[in-house]
Amino acid sequence: LTQGWRRYIWNIENLKESHQNAKPFLSDSLTGVVRLQKSNKKEEPKSKIVIAFTGDSLRGKDMIMTDNFGKFNISAKHFKMSEQSYLYIKPMTPEKPKYIININDNTFETLNKKRTALTLNYPNSKVTEQNTEQQNFDFVSSEKTNKLEEIQIKAKKKKVFRDKYLSTLDSLAKINLVNDYVAPCGTLNCPACKTGTKPIEGKTYSAWVSNRDPGPHTYYFKAEEKKTITYQYPKLTEEEILKKFNLIMLKGYYGKREFYNP
Repeated sequence: LTQGWRRYIWNIENLKESHQNAKPFLSDSLTGVVRLQKSNKKEEPKSKIVIAFTGDSLRGKDMIMTDNFGKFNISAKHFKMSEQSYLYIKPMTPEKPKYIININDNTFETLNKKRTALTLNYPNSKVTEQNTEQQNFDFVSSEKTNKLEEIQIKAKKKKVFRDKYLSTLDSLAKINLVNDYVAPCGTLNCPACKTGTKPIEGKTYSAWVSNRDPGPHTYYFKAEEKKTITYQYPKLTEEEILKKFNLIMLKGYYGKREFYNP
């Protein structure tokens, strides 16, 4: 009979008292390890720093110390910090040699194993036998109706990332990935100017597409050495962006909630 989410708390303490001998098989935290990307290099045991943060700077961030073997815990407070959004984990290590993070998240494997050992008890009830045979009805249409074999629905809107912070990283990655430039003369990748500003996505440019060096301005060119293009930056997936910035992305969750008691 709850309505909304205020003024009602699931009393977990009473449950603990009634199940004193029961051991939880799931934890509210995750374990991770910071390790060298190339494991063939020998490493001296030493603790490291991992930063946990969200895309919203107002929610704060937390520094996590690992043990000498690089192991650390992501606790419930970190997931609470990232509720309604995503939690990002990044190792605070030098660029070379490169360190990466592995998260041990076997939650669903644990749940599935426990499910196989559970028995479901249903109340006894008399079930009336019914004809459950599926009935197929032929499509009947008028003469003015066209019957289509297949319909495909496609969106025209460009891909939107699940998190605004990831969208910001996507923009930064695109700028750093391409070496294209709009020269002062207005030509994309002009070989005479050799430098310029970053192109704007969706804008139309006259682009130099030849491998020939025409020399300084003013130079001659053939028709096939230039073409008009609408500039598009490379499309990156979430996995590619996270790998480029050496990040781990985890979904946040709500902790204990209060419910309205009517």
